[in-house]
Amino acid sequence: MAKNLHKEIYFIISKILKTNPKNIEKHIKQSKNLNNWDSLNHIKIILKIEQEFKIKFTQNEIVTSIDDKNILIKYIKKKIK
Repeated sequence: MAKNLHKEIYFIISKILKTNPKNIEKHIKQSKNLNNWDSLNHIKIILKIEQEFKIKFTQNEIVTSIDDKNILIKYIKKKIK
């Protein structure tokens, strides 16, 4: 399940950033290494993930996940259990 979850998340992110999912996987820790991952795209990613997984993030979760995407994945896992 975790591997599929990661793939789903990477796919969502890659669609918004218009890049290969392998680039997402390679640079997931720091969004600064990914082209186009700015604050606007971060919000788009958050909204799409909320829609796809039928979850809601708090403001704090949104802010803290912008610098470390592993935190974002941790939040998603916690919310879908």
